[in-house]
Amino acid sequence: MENTDERTLQLIRKGGSTSSDREAIRLLRLNGILSMATWVAGFEDEGFRDLWRGFRQLIAYDPDQIQALYVTPHRWTPFFRIARDRKVIQQDARLWDYKHQVLQMTRLKPWMLFFSVKLIELAVQSRPKALARILFYEDPEQRHSMRWYTQMGRRVWFREVWGFLVRDIRVKDGPTLAEFWGEPQDAEEESMLTHHPHENHQNFRRSVWHAQRGCRWNEPPVAQGVSRFRSGRAENGGFREPERSVLLYVSTGSAGSYRLQAGIT
Repeated sequence: MENTDERTLQLIRKGGSTSSDREAIRLLRLNGILSMATWVAGFEDEGFRDLWRGFRQLIAYDPDQIQALYVTPHRWTPFFRIARDRKVIQQDARLWDYKHQVLQMTRLKPWMLFFSVKLIELAVQSRPKALARILFYEDPEQRHSMRWYTQMGRRVWFREVWGFLVRDIRVKDGPTLAEFWGEPQDAEEESMLTHHPHENHQNFRRSVWHAQRGCRWNEPPVAQGVSRFRSGRAENGGFREPERSVLLYVSTGSAGSYRLQAGIT
């Protein structure tokens, strides 16, 4: 998920919706798969009320983990055209990594947004329900994963606070986004097109054929009745998933949408 606001999701045009995001988290939990909600802040007109609404939506979604990011419009995305006149406050291109605010906002100063996001992260991850999953989740392997992620997240949280206060340099009257990066390049980006060359469908069908037979591209199919699943893991073409997970292959193009749902038991 990108955001918890329906209007914002329509603005960035990535095909998400609040209803589908919530349903996805519910289905993942129903099938014993951990969920991580990626929440993006820093849109131009956001205020404290919008952040509060986002926080409440995150609580309602109840994901296992969250990752808060900041709006980072790249030249090859349609959103770049929408944000091209916004002022840049971070001119160090190394920090255009989704973890730093890079564009000026009309209603919030950088310190207001930063500490609001940090408080939201802390509040969502320190809920009794979230802590109970980390401490008592029934699957020991997934419990270990959540504990590890929480430990790393705690270290990153303090490092980001230190970086904001001490290390990062922001400008007050920077160039516009278009002046800083140049003209949009979304017309050159094929991943945003609804029509794909014919060979993409051929490659997709070939990958589905291999996935059905549990083999990599450069391997012969596994003999029928022989299982590649061992040690509670499914090893298939580089994918490593818990044995009760579901691999979903999707290709969308002019010839229609092909879907393969391979349930791993």
